[in-house]
Formats: sequence, structure tokens, C-alpha cells
Amino acid sequence: MDKQKILKRISVLVICAILGFALSMQLKSVYKNELSTNTTIRTEELRRMLTTEKEKNASLYEQVLQMQETIDTYRTSIEQTGSAYQGMEMELENAKKLAGLTDVYGPGITVTLEDANGANMVGPAEYYVIHDSDVRAVVNELLAAGAEAVSINGERVVATTAIRCVGPTILVNNVRSSVPFVIKAIGDPLALEGAMNMNGGIVSELRYYQNKVTIQRSDRIDMKAYTGALTFNHVTSVKKEES
Repeated sequence: MDKQKILKRISVLVICAILGFALSMQLKSVYKNELSTNTTIRTEELRRMLTTEKEKNASLYEQVLQMQETIDTYRTSIEQTGSAYQGMEMELENAKKLAGLTDVYGPGITVTLEDANGANMVGPAEYYVIHDSDVRAVVNELLAAGAEAVSINGERVVATTAIRCVGPTILVNNVRSSVPFVIKAIGDPLALEGAMNMNGGIVSELRYYQNKVTIQRSDRIDMKAYTGALTFNHVTSVKKEES
């Protein structure tokens, strides 16, 4: 092999080496540029994602604040409504008590009325028996003395209670009752007993005609609610603007 061919081959090898080195350097540069570009893109993407998440968190925080305000508003409303409801419930309960529509108990007295035994009677026999007017008079005296609840033989006295005589019996709330008439009253026992025992009162008059009247104080008297019908066909409540 002559020198010229050897030089050609060496030249080709050198050129190939140079081209290979140049190509390698070019590939490295491209890879670095791509890596740099990808890193930049990834960083920007992460920044966008971070910004988006921050915005979402801020929105959620605003919603949480609004919900907290709503909850506070509801809580305040419930507390106020509950308080008002409790007040109305208490007023309704008191009204029902006054109307005789609830079972009640408390201190008071029991007044028992019985006919005279028939001995030493002078004058008409009707003086010696208990009438509806006598029962009404006792009830009126008890109410005037501050009785808060009254019953006659278990029948609660209410605003519509009628006490009237029907033959040998007395109707109370359209329920027949006969002697002995047990009248219970809840209130100040001393005041109620004092009203019964006052001079010239209904009890002294009944005793004058030998009718038997017993009065007993009690620390607790239980009384059932009125169970009859309450109907109003002609009464209409007056509104404030009409009064």
C-alpha cells in the first residue's frame, strides 16, 4: 500500500472523528437546550398550577367565611326565636291554667257542704238543704279571696261553668252532682279559709240552718283539667286596629 492511500485513509478517519465529535457536541447542545426548555415549561406549569390552587383556596376560604356568617345568623335567629317561643309557650301555659285546661296542683282548702240532719228544724225544709245558689256563693267567695283554681265534685270551674239545680241534684258543667258537695280551691290557704269564716258570709249562714260545712287546709290539692267542650259561635276577637 502506497503512502498516498494511507494518507487518504488517515484523512478520512480524522474527518470522521472530527465529524463524530462535532455531531456529539451538537447532540449534547440540543439535549441541554431541550432539557432547559422542558424545565422552563415545567416550572411555568407548576407556577400556573400553584396560582390556580391559591385562587381555589382563596375562593373556598371566602365560602367558609360566608357559611360561618350564615351559621352565626341562624344561631342568633334560633336563639332569639327559641327565647320568643319559650316566652309564648309560657304565656300559653299560663292562659291554659287560668282557663282551667290543664291539670294543676298547689296549696289550698277543701270545703265540704252537706244537708242538715233534720234535727231541731224550724221553718221551711228548703232552708236545711244545700242549693245551687249556696254552691255558687261559696265559689264566688273563694274566687274573690284569690283562688286560682276551683273544682266542684271533681268538675273544674271555668268561665263557661254553669251551676244550676235540677230536681234533687245540681248540674256542674252539665254533670249531675249531689251532696256532699266537695269544693276544692287552690290558693293561699289562710286567705281562703278566712274568706269562708268571715262573719255574715255564706258559711255562717249555712251553719245557722244546721247545714254541715267543713273546711280543711292542705299543702297540696290536685285538680283535674276541664274536659268539656269549648265552643264560641257568636264571639269574635277584636283586632287592635278595631279597638
